[in-house]
Amino acid sequence: MTLPTPAGQADHARFPHVDALRALAALSVLVFHASVYSGLSTNGAVGAVTARLDLGVTLFFLISGFLLYRPYVAARCGGPAALPLGEFYRRRLLRIVPAYWVALLALAAWPGLGGGVTSLPGGLRYFLFAQNLSLDTVLQGIGPAWTLCVEMSFYATLPLYAALAGRWLSGRAPAAQARRELWLLAGLAVVSVGLRELQHAVLDTGRGPVLAFLLPSFLLWFGLGMGLAVLSATRAAPRLHAAVARRPGTCWLLAAALLALAAFGMDLPRGFLGAYTDLSWAGEHVVYALIALCLLAPATLGTGGGGALRRVLAWRPLALVGLVSYGIYLYHLPLLIEFGRRGWPHRVAPFAPTLGSAVLTFAAAGACATVSYLVVERPFLARKRRARAAVSPAVSPVPAD
Repeated sequence: MTLPTPAGQADHARFPHVDALRALAALSVLVFHASVYSGLSTNGAVGAVTARLDLGVTLFFLISGFLLYRPYVAARCGGPAALPLGEFYRRRLLRIVPAYWVALLALAAWPGLGGGVTSLPGGLRYFLFAQNLSLDTVLQGIGPAWTLCVEMSFYATLPLYAALAGRWLSGRAPAAQARRELWLLAGLAVVSVGLRELQHAVLDTGRGPVLAFLLPSFLLWFGLGMGLAVLSATRAAPRLHAAVARRPGTCWLLAAALLALAAFGMDLPRGFLGAYTDLSWAGEHVVYALIALCLLAPATLGTGGGGALRRVLAWRPLALVGLVSYGIYLYHLPLLIEFGRRGWPHRVAPFAPTLGSAVLTFAAAGACATVSYLVVERPFLARKRRARAAVSPAVSPVPAD
């Protein structure tokens, strides 16, 4: 079977507001960690909200599902010629690996990383995106990087899914393709939530491979992003597009209401790896997915509309933070922990250590991220884009991630 590969988008669509959402996702994870390590997350109404800001990971996964799958759908609907499959993988590796490896080495040198990152052979698991295969290592190294392991699994399997879906849907009109594929993605999402429940109720022995940190447990999140890609590329559900274009703020108001539900109405644990009931385990996962969906919809559907929300998403400083958000995500937690150990947040903001920690960490991680972007990421991204232009010079490329 020949696997399809991502093509340039048939309408050369661009999604400039997604960079702002990347910024919000990275900042929300940073504030979540500052809240947890300062103790704020266990106290009061503000802590109840900040304890839920790990949903930034959910938003990152939806963004990946949307941007990486949309070119496949556009190609099925008559888009330009596809890139070679090897080029897709090459571009993903260039996007993710160099900056991550540099961050691993830099942070291992200072302030230091747990898990024996620089030891051999055990440290290789971090460089090969395999730390999520065991509870002993999943949060070691760069703690948030377990999500990169999930992302890499998604990159590896997306072309196969696209091949199978393309064969199943071939010969049908775009609207019919959209209906069928949305049902398929919904089925995968239900299976994914069921697997998470099985892991929580039966399989979590506290040792060995952990299903909750592997790709099957996150198909709901990726699948929602892919569903948005289907709606965007096929132009299905025109009334939905029009409604989102007219009232993008309504989507964010709904996201805020769902965040309030998660913070105050679901009795969820606060902090890392808290105790969940079977119901709250699934409930948090689903509500986070709906929040991220509401946040992402105005940036991906009905994009020709205006309004105050889109002006905020187009704000240049926010877009610039989004541009370096990968580096912020990589560097922030080890720096935050080290600054807390030295007591620096209390010096920055004696009466608000969480604020001091967040501001100090954002400044330091932002500086590291900017250097990473200029010195590491941008040169490799330039190689990625030159390769794409060489394969399909007529296509105006849309950066996938």
